[in-house]
Amino acid sequence: MPEFTRTTSRLLRTYIDIEGAMKAIMPTAPTEPDRHRCLTIGVLASFLVEAYANHAGAVLDQNWNSIERKIGNTFNKLDHIASKLNTKIDWDRPPFQLLRDIFAFRDSIAHGKTLTLTEPERIGTGVVALSAADVPRADWERRCEPTTVRQWIEAVEEMIRYLHTELLRDPRAVNEHPDPFAAGTASVTVRGTIRF
Repeated sequence: MPEFTRTTSRLLRTYIDIEGAMKAIMPTAPTEPDRHRCLTIGVLASFLVEAYANHAGAVLDQNWNSIERKIGNTFNKLDHIASKLNTKIDWDRPPFQLLRDIFAFRDSIAHGKTLTLTEPERIGTGVVALSAADVPRADWERRCEPTTVRQWIEAVEEMIRYLHTELLRDPRAVNEHPDPFAAGTASVTVRGTIRF
């Protein structure tokens, strides 16, 4: 029996799979995503930013996995990463200004509560006609619509492309692909002699 050692490694960038999942459930025009797809896409948009922050943080700091929770929330992580890259994030300008909405939406879903929603009384005369617009909706439900989630997808992809461009300037990012959404890599090394 021949003896050999085999070492395999693979770079798994979870944020790429999250982006793929987000796009896979977004129907193509003219079909619009239903409410449940919008909800899923909105939550995945927040996961995508978080996963990219963890990816970039690990590229910049080999101790990232032990310090990232101490840094705090995603906003703090992104500020930390930006400072390591000698840049600054302007939270009041696109695309980063949408991150507050994305995470407020995510938090509403993650910490969901049963609510009784009531609209103020309306006094009128004549025939009463009710429509779907008359049904009270929570803030997250009002955001759970195709136009909003498409904006969020575009914004998070733009955020990641911006941060990745900055990351590529850092010597620690020597192994990074220029396209942040390119597929991962794998390698196999075999040592020894194999006789047939």
